[in-house]
This record gives sequence, structure tokens and C-alpha cells, in this order.
Amino acid sequence: MRRLAYAAMTFATARTSIPAMRDERRVAYAVIELQNTWCEFARCLFLTYALGGREPNGSWVNHRLGGINRVGDAIEEASCFFNPKLRGARLIRRRDEPHWHPRTTLTRLVAHFGFSNAPDILTGLSVQTRLFDDLPPLRNFYSHKSGDSSRVARELARFYQVRTPRHPTDLVLSVEPGRPQSIGEDWVSELRDIVETLT
Repeated sequence: MRRLAYAAMTFATARTSIPAMRDERRVAYAVIELQNTWCEFARCLFLTYALGGREPNGSWVNHRLGGINRVGDAIEEASCFFNPKLRGARLIRRRDEPHWHPRTTLTRLVAHFGFSNAPDILTGLSVQTRLFDDLPPLRNFYSHKSGDSSRVARELARFYQVRTPRHPTDLVLSVEPGRPQSIGEDWVSELRDIVETLT
């Protein structure tokens, strides 16, 4: 939760500062960190339940797949589910793992494993948000800074009640009519709600 608090503080501070004085590097870091936080959380949640962890209410989670006794077993099964060519591979590398940023990765793994708490997980993931759709192109922009990635990131404004920004940072820091905080701060709040629902 500290990572989410830092991202929220960064967006709030940048939103209230003079545009010429904004520290774009801090905003970029916060966007990248927000997506990384979700990816790590999704991976850890999956591993906890794949290895028979406990639900927030204290009951043990079980599933229908046998032979999942170690982290490597769970990662191998998840990786092979998304890429059957990996089945029987001697080594599953981190880059062979599923892409953890789409929420559909988690929903498909929940169905594949048949987790006993599947309804609770799916309810937590059913929040209406653009967070999972919009963070990847913004992260891509801040990571690569190409003209094409900038255009794609700026075009996300059509999903919000804001004017098309000159720069992707302007989108992240825009405030929609009737909202008390920026789009970036809304994403932090939505991610915090999802994490709290699932843990």
C-alpha cells in the first residue's frame, strides 16, 4: 500500500503544481510503479491461491489441479496454459510467464485452476475501470518515449471527459468534471479498492 500512497501523492503534487514546473520523471515513475504494483499483486495472489493459501476469511483455498506443490509448479502450469508450446520445457523463464497486467490473465487462471474462492476473486476483478486498459500504453510511453507511443497514450483521452492533451502527462493529471482528483489519482483509488477487496 506504500507504493500506492506514493503514486497518489505524486499525482496530487504534480496536479497542483505549475505546468512548467511539473516533474515529469516523478509522474512517469508513478505510472510505471502503479502498473508494476498491479502485476506483482496479481502474480502473488495467484501463487498464494495456487499453493493452497488462505482466503481473507481464514478458510483454505483449494483447486482441481494436482501436483502443484511449489511456486515453480504453479508458474509452470500458468505459463503452459497460456503457451502450450512450453509444456515439457526444461526451464520456464520469467519472460515465459503470463503477462500479469491484463485482469483477464487472472480471471482465466482462476477458471483453469478452479479455485474454490473463484466467485470472490471474480467479484473483486469486476470493478468497472479503465485502469487495466490505459496503464499499459501510458507505461509504454514513459518507458520508450516514441512518437507513436505518445500518440496512442494521448488518444486515451477519448475515454474520459477531458480534452485531448498535448502530452500524456496532461492526461494523467487531468481532472474530469465532478471529480475531486486527477485521473491518475482515480486509478490509485480504484487499484487500492480492488486490492482491498481481494485480500
